[in-house]
Amino acid sequence: MLESIKRIFAAAGRTARSRGAAAAALSVAAAFTIVTVGAAAQTVAIYDGEQVQTIRTFSCDPEAILRQAGVEYAEDDLITMDTADGFPAVTLTRAFDVTVTQGTETYAYRTTGGTVADALAALDIAVDEHDMVSAELTDTLTADMYIDVISVDYETVTEEVPISFESTTEYTAELAEGETQVSAGEEGVKLVTYRNKLVNGKLAESTAVTETVVKEPVHQKTLVGTKTEEPEIQVEAAAAASYDDGVFTSADLDTVSTLQPDSPIALDESGRPVNYSRLITGKATAYTAPIGSATSTGRGARTGYVAVNPKQIPYGSRLFIRTTDGSYIYGYAVAADTGGFVKKGRITVDLFFNTEGECRNFGVRNVEIYVLD
Repeated sequence: MLESIKRIFAAAGRTARSRGAAAAALSVAAAFTIVTVGAAAQTVAIYDGEQVQTIRTFSCDPEAILRQAGVEYAEDDLITMDTADGFPAVTLTRAFDVTVTQGTETYAYRTTGGTVADALAALDIAVDEHDMVSAELTDTLTADMYIDVISVDYETVTEEVPISFESTTEYTAELAEGETQVSAGEEGVKLVTYRNKLVNGKLAESTAVTETVVKEPVHQKTLVGTKTEEPEIQVEAAAAASYDDGVFTSADLDTVSTLQPDSPIALDESGRPVNYSRLITGKATAYTAPIGSATSTGRGARTGYVAVNPKQIPYGSRLFIRTTDGSYIYGYAVAADTGGFVKKGRITVDLFFNTEGECRNFGVRNVEIYVLD
């Protein structure tokens, strides 16, 4: 090219001598400009996604090159210029939208690339090891990608929780029948520590981890009276039936038990057996069951068959039972049954009655158990 320029200048000199210096100089300047401009032109590759084209241009401005090539672009598209395959290259990276949701919030994030982590950082969304993200943080962002972020947090709270009291009913012969006494109940208090799981700020799960009772509940108790006025028939009958020597028999008494001994039981003037092998004192309760129900010994339930602790009073023992104050004469009985009261050890004998009303009327009383055998 330098030799060509020299030849052009030499020709210009000869022309100047023969035709005139001004016209020759103009021709030389034009020729020089054409040669110089031609030397500055370059081939540039344009990469637009999967589309590739080349253009001859004198510009070094990537945006001007795109406009010269007729390639449209948006303000938020990324335009870079470097070298590819030995040629200058302009790369156009089109911007695209990514949707990110967190709880009730939805964000539109426009970008030209990056990772899920980059998008969350740009939106100022921090995640930790408890949070859940619908994509890996290292995943590459793509057009129309949807990323759902579920925030999971844990908190520990301690609350006062009431402890309900129970209501119980007991029957007692210490109160008159129909009379009641109520001791009021009172709730207790316990401190319960919960570990709460919050999902997007809302409580999703609560687990009690510790409980400490700071106040025990006071249970409500209702006492129901069973005591009735006992007729003095037994005393009068005993007095009327007494022998001259002060002794009468069980046949002269109106007893609860309908069992009859082989022969009447001789009683002293106080109504106690004259002859017996041992005397047991303790508390007696009352129970009932359908007549004929099987007892522990196989006998059919009826008044006179009583429940005992067979280790204390063997099955089949013949008994005479009365209250210690003589106000209630159960009469002749046989040890034929047992029950759960044996394990508690507070009750000595459970007396059978025909009705629940009779059981409530009897309640719990101190008795004398005369073992006749």
